[in-house]
Amino acid sequence: MRNRLLALAAAVFLLIALPGALAAAAPSGTFSGSASAVAFELAFRAADPADPPGFSAGVSAVEANHFPFAKAKGAGTCEALGSAETLMTLPCQTTNTEQVEVSGSGEQNPDPNPQKCETPAVPAAITAVLNLGLACGNAHARITGDDPFAEGRGNAGTIELVVVPQELLDLVPDELENLLPSSPKLIDAKIGTTVSRFNSEGSVVTSRADASASVIVVGGVVEDRGGEPNGLLIIETGDAFAQASWNGSTPIATGEAKPSLLTIRVRQLDGSYITVELPPGQSVTELDGTELQTTITAADSTVTQQTVGPKGTATAKATAVQVHALQGVGGSTGTACGAANCDGGLDLKLAIADARIDGEIPVSVPELATTGREDVVFVAGLLAIVAAWLLVHRLNDHRGPEAVSVSSTPSR
Repeated sequence: MRNRLLALAAAVFLLIALPGALAAAAPSGTFSGSASAVAFELAFRAADPADPPGFSAGVSAVEANHFPFAKAKGAGTCEALGSAETLMTLPCQTTNTEQVEVSGSGEQNPDPNPQKCETPAVPAAITAVLNLGLACGNAHARITGDDPFAEGRGNAGTIELVVVPQELLDLVPDELENLLPSSPKLIDAKIGTTVSRFNSEGSVVTSRADASASVIVVGGVVEDRGGEPNGLLIIETGDAFAQASWNGSTPIATGEAKPSLLTIRVRQLDGSYITVELPPGQSVTELDGTELQTTITAADSTVTQQTVGPKGTATAKATAVQVHALQGVGGSTGTACGAANCDGGLDLKLAIADARIDGEIPVSVPELATTGREDVVFVAGLLAIVAAWLLVHRLNDHRGPEAVSVSSTPSR
């Protein structure tokens, strides 16, 4: 009896385990992801408040999917981002931009160092007032087995507006002017780098974008004596990131984002600074009532994540720190802004990061009337039952009539 039970148990186990084993060998699912980051975007409103010239810098972007496919871009400087463009399609300066892609298998630019660097070309409308430092970009893409990898890096370098005109310095109290560097700039900035990356390891795929810290000085210089910033207004932004992941074995999609922390230091008459830390999304206006009036808005972040059955989507975004600086410089006539016109100057957006992931795992439903893997499982199950039946009868034949147990009550 015990042997019969063991044989039948083996048959049941095969019926249960075989479908699961074959399902585990099935593909882990489909996915696609993207990530992008911008160190800063500039619109020079003083040149044309209605249609300001501008550009983007420190740009990185990646795209990948399960085909497998991987694409990466890293750029020093690009055109201004329009509503019809993405960072991947945005035209960029070829001498400081790399863009690579791999489909199926292979690798592009396996050693992305040294980076591709060049001093950016300044838009013609603002050549006379703007200087840009060395900007760089690099990119790397590869596919190992079924796992795509893509990474883009953008380095924006420095931006500098010309020396502060004397008429603007005349607006600054003598006590402050004596504290400033000998040749202060309208704007002097050291901009951070960006990195966008897509990575696949087994059932987990991740898109991530990072933007590093920057320093902007209004009415001064980024590095004065001792290498410290010195100016009327110092704006410091921290690191920011956005990340989205899909785990096909769970399955679950998750997102995470951290906006750039914002610290503002305002110079006082005694030479000290008042420090202001803005909460996410909040704004403050400094040097108001002068042509140097500047409005700063802190960054914020948004995350969405949803998994329904076998499908999942996650998005993450770290919004920009926004600076409308020198609002009275080059403003349109008749627009009152304290003692100045407030629609001039320049707009800066700093530390923008976006990430997205989409995933889906296959759902196997047995269809015994069709050919394919389900038929294999069905036939294997039938063979297991037949084998168990034959084993039971062979055991009975071997044991003979003695194998049959008859229970009787002995007479007294």
